[in-house]
Amino acid sequence: MNLAVDKKYNLKNLKDMSSHLEDIEYFIFFGILLVYHRNNYIIEWDDDIDFYVNINHKNDIINILVTLNLDISIDHPYFVQGTRVIDNIRTYVDFYFYENSPDKDYILERWNFHGQSDNEVSHLHIPKNYIYPISEGKMGNIDFKVPNNIESCCKFLYGEKYNFPLKKGIDYVISCNNNKPVIIYRNGV
Repeated sequence: MNLAVDKKYNLKNLKDMSSHLEDIEYFIFFGILLVYHRNNYIIEWDDDIDFYVNINHKNDIINILVTLNLDISIDHPYFVQGTRVIDNIRTYVDFYFYENSPDKDYILERWNFHGQSDNEVSHLHIPKNYIYPISEGKMGNIDFKVPNNIESCCKFLYGEKYNFPLKKGIDYVISCNNNKPVIIYRNGV
């Protein structure tokens, strides 16, 4: 987990990245998707921006990061993290690469919560009908792509209590088992 940053920096990263991803199959995911669904905005002090990208576009992502002068702090076959400093604040943009096999009814993402790409039970199998057709989202003057069924994605990722603002690591922990997220609530949540 990275240090949290002011939302203005995450908004800048969302705007800059989305404007360069127009011809790429991608959508926002994880925390940014959750707060977009709940608030139609980025929450204060999140730690990064998360994108899901078709693995066929990995080289395109690397080229975009280089073009935008982001440092590549992690370059893994299934995950890339770009960082840059804005106003002396280090910011993060995470790219999770998924596989879309025509013979499967789900997309396969191998990195997700704990970066255990070699552990098959920790790979996420996200139903394709939650994702496709990929739709358009908007936050202020920023256009980006979102999964087709945002609510189903949020329930899949964060459980039935997805609509309540909970703090990761304090109110709940999340892992992956049997290709689905597993949420453990704490503190009487």
